Amino acid sequence: MFANTGFVRIKRGLDDSDFELINISSTGVSGSGTKKITIDPNSNFESNTQYYVLIDNTALKNSKNQPYGINSKTFWNFTTYNNFSYVDMLRDDGISVYSDKGYVIISFLKSLPLNSNSYVEIYSLNGSLIKKEKIGNASVFRTYLGQKQEIFVIKLSINKKIYTTKTLVK
Repeated sequence: MFANTGFVRIKRGLDDSDFELINISSTGVSGSGTKKITIDPNSNFESNTQYYVLIDNTALKNSKNQPYGINSKTFWNFTTYNNFSYVDMLRDDGISVYSDKGYVIISFLKSLPLNSNSYVEIYSLNGSLIKKEKIGNASVFRTYLGQKQEIFVIKLSINKKIYTTKTLVK
């Protein structure tokens, strides 16, 4: 994906008010030319608040120079919880990973081919395996790690495809 011209709008879900407007060419957006675009708002998310993200159709373009944006408030949405500080969206496949009160929560926003071989592995930053569990067929997976205030590496295996991300668990 490549930054073009336009804005990322983070909006509050309750009343559709603006939380933050980010110019795609600002320092708050990085990763142009890679498969992962990172959006880093200037403001901290409010606790216990629903948000959704809109991206102007002119803001991004793919390697074929085709425009890409998000104009649906149901495509990329999330809810913050007490002391929430990190959300990572494996956007192309509709997977959201976040934490809440010691739990790692994985939401599957699209229908994915989950099967008996689908699992999640959770590692410490030094590479030690903490936990491995089967995901099952649910649209939301939760596992408790304790309220350690620690960053964990999350590895998902779904139908022979591997996803890796990090999340802060509080």
